Amino acid sequence: MNAALDSSAGDAVAEVTMQAEIKKSDGSIVYSKLITGEGKNANIQLASGSNAKIALDASLADAVAKLFGDPQFIDTLLKASKH
Repeated sequence: MNAALDSSAGDAVAEVTMQAEIKKSDGSIVYSKLITGEGKNANIQLASGSNAKIALDASLADAVAKLFGDPQFIDTLLKASKH
């Protein structure tokens, strides 16, 4: 998380990176993708943990939305659940 501040206000900016994998029951990997998400809490007056949390939560939500928005992930997940 970065806090960019000037004389009046700044932004809390966060990025999350995660590796998503789907494995079959035999342990073989049938889906693997590196997912990144970004979040921002704009125009903050104080670089605090609560302001950083907003940006971090937004970055995680962005990454999860990208993952579940990937048709290949959904298709592979559904196929893997049938085995």
